[in-house]
Amino acid sequence: MFLVTLLSGCSAAIQYHPVVGYIDGQYTEDIGEEAALKRLIVKKVKEVSGSGVIRTSCSSGRGDSYFVGNVLITDTDIKDEYVVFRYQ
Repeated sequence: MFLVTLLSGCSAAIQYHPVVGYIDGQYTEDIGEEAALKRLIVKKVKEVSGSGVIRTSCSSGRGDSYFVGNVLITDTDIKDEYVVFRYQ
């Protein structure tokens, strides 16, 4: 069995919206990208003194397509929205 692992720079990103207290999160479905997104969310929740988040929506769409040798790979782009909450 032959296993090839491709590692690239992190493409997970978040944007915090302080007016309404929610986070947009997006990543390309790749090895480690979802974990990278979760680390960014935890960091932001701590920065704004939040207690946690609730995912309110999740959507996906076709990402980039590329060849590795003669194999076509198509990524999936994932976009999540989270509401930040704080215990009183």
